[in-house]
Amino acid sequence: MSYFDYISNLGVTGYFLESYLASIFILPPSDFIYVPIALNKPEYIFVYAFIGFILSVLGGLTAYMPGKYGGRPIFIKLYKNKRVLLNKYEISYQKHAFSIVFGAALFFAPYNICSTASGIFKTDLKEYITASVTGRALRFFTLAPAVYIWGETIKEHLIEIGCFFGFIVIPVIWIIEIRKIKKTRQKNEQKVL
Repeated sequence: MSYFDYISNLGVTGYFLESYLASIFILPPSDFIYVPIALNKPEYIFVYAFIGFILSVLGGLTAYMPGKYGGRPIFIKLYKNKRVLLNKYEISYQKHAFSIVFGAALFFAPYNICSTASGIFKTDLKEYITASVTGRALRFFTLAPAVYIWGETIKEHLIEIGCFFGFIVIPVIWIIEIRKIKKTRQKNEQKVL
Protein backbone atom coordinates (compact mmCIF):
# COMPACT_ATOMS: atom_id res chain seq x y z
CA MET A 1 0.00 0.00 0.00
CA SER A 2 1.41 3.41 -1.00
CA TYR A 3 1.59 6.41 1.32
CA PHE A 4 -1.15 8.17 -0.66
CA ASP A 5 -3.48 5.14 -0.40
CA TYR A 6 -2.82 4.88 3.33
CA ILE A 7 -3.59 8.57 3.93
CA SER A 8 -6.67 8.40 1.67
CA ASN A 9 -7.98 5.39 3.62
CA LEU A 10 -7.83 7.44 6.83
CA GLY A 11 -10.59 9.66 5.43
CA VAL A 12 -11.05 13.05 7.07
CA THR A 13 -8.23 12.37 9.54
CA GLY A 14 -5.91 11.58 6.64
CA TYR A 15 -6.87 14.81 4.89
CA PHE A 16 -6.19 16.89 8.02
CA LEU A 17 -2.89 15.07 8.56
CA GLU A 18 -1.89 15.57 4.92
CA SER A 19 -2.83 19.29 5.04
CA TYR A 20 -0.34 19.76 7.86
CA LEU A 21 2.43 17.37 6.74
CA ALA A 22 2.43 18.40 3.06
CA SER A 23 3.40 21.91 4.19
CA ILE A 24 6.48 20.52 5.97
CA PHE A 25 7.65 17.61 3.82
CA ILE A 26 7.61 16.87 0.10
CA LEU A 27 4.33 14.94 -0.12
CA PRO A 28 1.34 14.91 -2.49
CA PRO A 29 -0.82 18.04 -2.06
CA SER A 30 -3.82 17.60 0.20
CA ASP A 31 -6.09 18.82 -2.63
CA PHE A 32 -6.14 15.30 -4.06
CA ILE A 33 -7.53 13.96 -0.79
CA TYR A 34 -9.83 16.93 -0.19
CA VAL A 35 -11.91 16.46 -3.34
CA PRO A 36 -13.24 12.92 -2.60
CA ILE A 37 -13.67 13.73 1.12
CA ALA A 38 -15.61 16.92 0.33
CA LEU A 39 -17.76 15.15 -2.26
CA ASN A 40 -18.53 12.40 0.26
CA LYS A 41 -19.96 14.95 2.73
CA PRO A 42 -20.92 18.08 0.73
CA GLU A 43 -22.38 19.76 3.82
CA TYR A 44 -18.83 19.98 5.23
CA ILE A 45 -17.07 21.25 2.07
CA PHE A 46 -16.26 24.67 3.55
CA VAL A 47 -15.54 23.34 7.05
CA TYR A 48 -12.98 20.90 5.63
CA ALA A 49 -11.46 23.67 3.50
CA PHE A 50 -11.16 25.97 6.52
CA ILE A 51 -9.55 23.33 8.76
CA GLY A 52 -7.23 22.25 5.93
CA PHE A 53 -6.26 25.90 5.38
CA ILE A 54 -5.43 26.43 9.08
CA LEU A 55 -3.43 23.19 9.31
CA SER A 56 -1.57 23.97 6.10
CA VAL A 57 -0.50 27.43 7.35
CA LEU A 58 0.55 25.89 10.69
CA GLY A 59 2.57 23.28 8.76
CA GLY A 60 4.30 26.04 6.82
CA LEU A 61 5.10 27.83 10.06
CA THR A 62 6.49 24.56 11.43
CA ALA A 63 8.81 24.38 8.38
CA TYR A 64 9.80 28.06 8.82
CA MET A 65 11.05 27.66 12.40
CA PRO A 66 13.70 24.94 11.84
CA GLY A 67 14.91 26.94 8.83
CA LYS A 68 15.40 29.99 11.00
CA TYR A 69 16.83 28.35 14.09
CA GLY A 70 18.51 25.20 12.78
CA GLY A 71 18.78 25.40 9.03
CA ARG A 72 20.53 28.76 8.86
CA PRO A 73 23.70 27.68 10.72
CA ILE A 74 23.86 24.48 8.62
CA PHE A 75 23.31 26.44 5.41
CA ILE A 76 26.08 28.91 6.34
CA LYS A 77 28.49 26.05 7.06
CA LEU A 78 27.67 24.36 3.75
CA TYR A 79 28.24 27.56 1.79
CA LYS A 80 31.04 29.13 3.87
CA ASN A 81 33.27 29.38 0.78
CA LYS A 82 30.48 31.10 -1.16
CA ARG A 83 29.52 33.71 1.44
CA VAL A 84 29.23 36.56 -1.10
CA LEU A 85 26.89 34.51 -3.29
CA LEU A 86 24.86 33.47 -0.24
CA ASN A 87 24.48 37.12 0.79
CA LYS A 88 23.25 38.01 -2.72
CA TYR A 89 20.65 35.22 -2.58
CA GLU A 90 19.56 36.33 0.87
CA ILE A 91 19.14 39.96 -0.16
CA SER A 92 17.25 38.95 -3.31
CA TYR A 93 15.04 36.51 -1.38
CA GLN A 94 14.20 39.11 1.26
CA LYS A 95 13.24 41.64 -1.43
CA HIS A 96 10.83 39.23 -3.08
CA ALA A 97 9.87 37.09 -0.06
CA PHE A 98 6.18 38.00 -0.09
CA SER A 99 5.73 37.09 -3.75
CA ILE A 100 7.78 33.89 -3.44
CA VAL A 101 5.85 32.61 -0.42
CA PHE A 102 2.49 33.80 -1.76
CA GLY A 103 3.10 32.07 -5.11
CA ALA A 104 4.23 28.85 -3.45
CA ALA A 105 1.27 28.89 -1.04
CA LEU A 106 -1.15 29.40 -3.92
CA PHE A 107 0.19 27.03 -6.56
CA PHE A 108 1.62 23.50 -6.56
CA ALA A 109 5.11 24.94 -6.01
CA PRO A 110 7.08 23.50 -3.09
CA TYR A 111 5.54 25.64 -0.34
CA ASN A 112 7.42 23.62 2.30
CA ILE A 113 10.81 24.44 0.72
CA CYS A 114 9.89 28.13 0.47
CA SER A 115 8.82 28.08 4.12
CA THR A 116 12.16 26.62 5.23
CA ALA A 117 14.05 29.00 2.90
CA SER A 118 12.12 31.91 4.43
CA GLY A 119 13.46 30.91 7.83
CA ILE A 120 17.00 30.43 6.53
CA PHE A 121 17.01 33.81 4.73
CA LYS A 122 15.54 35.68 7.73
CA THR A 123 12.24 36.64 6.12
CA ASP A 124 10.23 38.83 8.46
CA LEU A 125 7.81 36.52 10.29
CA LYS A 126 4.81 38.86 9.83
CA GLU A 127 5.50 39.12 6.09
CA TYR A 128 5.88 35.34 5.87
CA ILE A 129 2.61 34.69 7.74
CA THR A 130 0.71 37.31 5.68
CA ALA A 131 1.92 35.78 2.39
CA SER A 132 1.16 32.24 3.61
CA VAL A 133 -2.33 33.06 4.88
CA THR A 134 -3.21 35.02 1.72
CA GLY A 135 -1.92 32.37 -0.69
CA ARG A 136 -3.32 29.39 1.18
CA ALA A 137 -6.71 31.08 1.75
CA LEU A 138 -7.02 31.77 -1.99
CA ARG A 139 -6.08 28.18 -2.76
CA PHE A 140 -8.36 26.43 -0.28
CA PHE A 141 -11.30 28.83 -0.62
CA THR A 142 -11.22 28.69 -4.41
CA LEU A 143 -11.11 24.90 -4.44
CA ALA A 144 -14.04 24.57 -1.99
CA PRO A 145 -16.62 26.48 -4.09
CA ALA A 146 -15.27 24.81 -7.24
CA VAL A 147 -15.95 21.39 -5.71
CA TYR A 148 -19.35 22.62 -4.53
CA ILE A 149 -20.28 23.94 -8.01
CA TRP A 150 -18.79 21.25 -10.25
CA GLY A 151 -19.00 18.23 -7.95
CA GLU A 152 -17.48 15.07 -9.42
CA THR A 153 -16.51 16.85 -12.64
CA ILE A 154 -14.05 19.08 -10.75
CA LYS A 155 -11.14 17.16 -12.24
CA GLU A 156 -12.20 18.36 -15.68
CA HIS A 157 -12.15 21.99 -14.47
CA LEU A 158 -8.79 22.02 -12.69
CA ILE A 159 -7.15 23.43 -15.84
CA GLU A 160 -9.69 26.28 -15.87
CA ILE A 161 -8.95 27.05 -12.23
CA GLY A 162 -5.21 27.00 -13.00
CA CYS A 163 -5.76 29.39 -15.92
CA PHE A 164 -7.76 31.71 -13.66
CA PHE A 165 -4.82 31.90 -11.26
CA GLY A 166 -2.35 32.22 -14.10
CA PHE A 167 -4.13 35.10 -15.85
CA ILE A 168 -5.47 36.94 -12.82
CA VAL A 169 -3.19 36.31 -9.85
CA ILE A 170 0.27 36.30 -11.45
CA PRO A 171 -0.14 39.88 -12.80
CA VAL A 172 -1.19 40.92 -9.27
CA ILE A 173 2.08 39.45 -7.95
CA TRP A 174 4.00 41.39 -10.62
CA ILE A 175 2.24 44.64 -9.62
CA ILE A 176 3.20 44.05 -5.97
CA GLU A 177 6.82 43.45 -7.01
CA ILE A 178 6.94 46.54 -9.25
CA ARG A 179 5.57 48.71 -6.44
CA LYS A 180 8.19 47.31 -4.04
CA ILE A 181 10.98 48.07 -6.52
CA LYS A 182 9.67 51.64 -7.04
CA LYS A 183 9.49 52.25 -3.27
CA THR A 184 13.02 50.92 -2.81
CA ARG A 185 14.31 53.19 -5.60
CA GLN A 186 12.54 56.21 -4.10
CA LYS A 187 14.07 55.50 -0.68
CA ASN A 188 17.53 55.11 -2.21
CA GLU A 189 17.13 58.39 -4.19
CA GLN A 190 16.06 60.21 -1.02
CA LYS A 191 19.13 58.87 0.83
CA VAL A 192 21.42 60.13 -1.96
CA LEU A 193 19.81 63.61 -1.84
